[in-house]
Amino acid sequence: MRYLLSAPSQIKATIQLPASKSISNRALIIHALSKGDDVLSNLSDCDDTQVMIKALTEGNEVIDILAAGTAMRFLTAYLSSTPGIHTITGTERMQQRPIQILVNALRELGAHIEYVRNEGFPPLRIEGTELTGSEITLKGNVSSQYISALLMIGPVLKNGMCIAIEPMINLGKRHVYQDADGWTIRTRDRMPSAHFEHTVAIGKHGADILSSFEFVEKNLEKKSLKGENTSEQFDNQLN
Repeated sequence: MRYLLSAPSQIKATIQLPASKSISNRALIIHALSKGDDVLSNLSDCDDTQVMIKALTEGNEVIDILAAGTAMRFLTAYLSSTPGIHTITGTERMQQRPIQILVNALRELGAHIEYVRNEGFPPLRIEGTELTGSEITLKGNVSSQYISALLMIGPVLKNGMCIAIEPMINLGKRHVYQDADGWTIRTRDRMPSAHFEHTVAIGKHGADILSSFEFVEKNLEKKSLKGENTSEQFDNQLN
């Protein structure tokens, strides 16, 4: 059987693309930490995001994240800083994936985490508590998801958080602090010829994403580019 395919003279259609898994999972954790009333929409429909939604809404004592690595890392940090006792586990393969770097960092902040089976690997038994530590140092070659997991809980820490990232990748320090209007995560990245600063401000009514980029090159005039997304624009990115 043969089919003849030909292009139409014009195409007029609306296509709704699913959101990014990375953005969706971060938005879910931030939303849960800020105890927002808004309902997030147009989230990713991938397994990792569905597992995250289930874990955050059902409140089960045992949380099975299956093969969702992002959920394992983000939820480990989230559960460490929120009340309750939970065991987080996953597939056999997930239980072979190391998580000791993140667990050690959280323990430095005061987290109560125990390995259920093998040292350095899931499953984990986590007793959520108020984390009182404020400064930790990580190697620059660790998974960026470890750093994201820590940064997202930073705003709810009693004394805030400062993460120093050591070389190989020199990303300076991440500063998290609380003020009257909410919480702020500030990332300041320095390179020989450029300076980057990104701020996520989490308040009672949403999240403001502020960013600036300053580029300096020898023999050239300094140039700056700045951008700002308000809470409404942030919501629109998800909707």
